[in-house]
Amino acid sequence: MKSTVLKTTRASLAAFLAGLMLIALPLFGCSAPAEEPQKEPEPVESPDPVEKQDDANKDDAAKDGATSNSSEPALTGAISPTDTSAESPAPIGQAVELGIYSTGDKLYHAVYASIDKVTTTTEDSAYVEQCFADHNAVAPDFMQIDLANAELPDDVEICIVDYTVTVPEDFNAGEFGLSNVQQTLKASNPEGGGIPTKGGSYVGMGMVDELETEADAKYFPGNTYKLRGYFAMVKGYEDYVFDVMTYPEGTDSEDISGKSIYAYFAAR
Repeated sequence: MKSTVLKTTRASLAAFLAGLMLIALPLFGCSAPAEEPQKEPEPVESPDPVEKQDDANKDDAAKDGATSNSSEPALTGAISPTDTSAESPAPIGQAVELGIYSTGDKLYHAVYASIDKVTTTTEDSAYVEQCFADHNAVAPDFMQIDLANAELPDDVEICIVDYTVTVPEDFNAGEFGLSNVQQTLKASNPEGGGIPTKGGSYVGMGMVDELETEADAKYFPGNTYKLRGYFAMVKGYEDYVFDVMTYPEGTDSEDISGKSIYAYFAAR
């Protein structure tokens, strides 16, 4: 996932709206406060399939990164994205149905995602640092992140979001399995525009970049995965929500125009 506020060795700065002034920073980048509207996220392209595994390796890999081999807990009480809105997001821990591309039939099928917690550097800097250390321990060289070189405006800090994705046992993963279950989350101002700060707002702030939690993760139906991401946010601002673009169950990947919907999750 790309970030319009953060820049690391694993992801370059995403483009800001035309005409915005940028402050280029060595590791992290942030736009100058502005009053212009926030750019809407672009559609997510269908992922490429992972390499085919033999049955023995597939059984072993299915255990990696999974906290449960049953999808029932997350399915119980799950809600539709249409039951959420920027003004009424799904609360912490509430599972929401999201569509993920299937290599089996080239359709989008349901998985279930929920936000577990959000941690700011101000609240727990040790946890934030440990999350990056855990990432660097399993990520390849080109994805390493050096927090020591981070430079941010005085009113901005790094935050961690922990979330859960459950893949039902009947998910049609085809012979290749799922290529990914990570979600393209964005922390956004529910009132629209940028993230407010003294004297203006940060436009483009809030894109969540993924932190790896295990090496060479594999994803298979019937498992629940604990995932993690990081993003920049104005210190003390807690009124944002997470949004993610998705597609309804059964959407044909070759006919997605006009069919995307958004799910909203509370951050607190």
